[in-house]
Amino acid sequence: MSLLALRRVVAEPLGVVRRAEGGRRRLWWRLLLPAAGLLTLATALGKDAGDAGAVAWQLAVRRLQLDPGGPARAVSGITVAVAGAIALQMVVTGVQEDFKTETRANLARATLHATAHDPPLPAAAVAARLAAAPGARSVAVVSDYGVADRPESTLHVAPCATLRELIGVERCADGDVFRTARARPHLALTEDATWPVPETARTITPRRDPAGRLPGGVFATPGAVRGVELPAPRIGVFVRVDPRAADAVEQVRNASAAISPLLRVEQLRRTDAQFDALRRAMLVGASLVLALIGCSLLLTALDQLRERRRLLAVLAAFGTRRSTLGWSVLWQSAVPVALGLGIAVLTGLALGALLLRTLDTDVHVGWVDVAGMAGVGAAVVLAVTAASLPVLLRTMRPEALRTE
Repeated sequence: MSLLALRRVVAEPLGVVRRAEGGRRRLWWRLLLPAAGLLTLATALGKDAGDAGAVAWQLAVRRLQLDPGGPARAVSGITVAVAGAIALQMVVTGVQEDFKTETRANLARATLHATAHDPPLPAAAVAARLAAAPGARSVAVVSDYGVADRPESTLHVAPCATLRELIGVERCADGDVFRTARARPHLALTEDATWPVPETARTITPRRDPAGRLPGGVFATPGAVRGVELPAPRIGVFVRVDPRAADAVEQVRNASAAISPLLRVEQLRRTDAQFDALRRAMLVGASLVLALIGCSLLLTALDQLRERRRLLAVLAAFGTRRSTLGWSVLWQSAVPVALGLGIAVLTGLALGALLLRTLDTDVHVGWVDVAGMAGVGAAVVLAVTAASLPVLLRTMRPEALRTE
């Protein structure tokens, strides 16, 4: 201020001489500081000094400042694990479009396909058991005889209703036999036994089955093979479930497991992606890492609560609400997890985009997987807080004030 006031004064050995007239004083800039002070006071009006959120936040942040080692390890662990998982999932999501194959499955005709070699029950009994499952609408079962890798020499036995559904025949009666153009005249049912195809067999052009496969060989009704000694069959069952029933698929799976654990059930899909299992495995792995980090945060929180038991008891004796201290424990766990997930998401997205650009592939972000990891992080925070509350309540008792 002295330099500012004496800027127009020249000091010489013979005295002080004012070389210029005094300037006009300006008021506007002198009002800035009082206005800023009034604004600060105005923002504080109406706030409760004992607000639980503000006090809890201050306690949590101060605790993290005093002991930053544990939270720093949590942030670094979350960042490395989740960022790597997000980057890999972006790469998998981006390249899996090149590895999809069209199955040509017709989901309007069937939802599930069950197969079994030498089932413990006849094919009709298996169909009846699966049809009785809650949510099952229709069931079509066919018995296959012959060498598995020779479709032209395979005999398919099923009732007329099933043949109408599977191969699209119009006229059918029990005892009829149908054959494809490439079917052989003698079918090798086993390595040693053959079955001659009747001359009355009608040649047909079958349509694809609900799984999208084009069947071949000979199709016969049960009456056409009555009295013929047949080997153990391979059965295939197509089940259509009610799409409005949420657990219909699982009900059919349970019914098939009750018949035989060897009855394999697979859900039909229009496309078959090879990387779905890999994406799920990465999500599970990242979730396990978050769970381990949550265990580390829990141990750190419990240790800190034991160290501060007298301080917490004093705060409770002074009137601090339990909810305030509970929120402080929540923020103490949430801040490291939120920081780690935030940094991990940004790092993972940047790394994944760079890798996809390197592979000359469009950038695809699996937001469902990112949201899943965020949900796992939130669950970890809630679990750590819930596990810490019993210890916190014990440390707030008056007995914790005692010392030796």
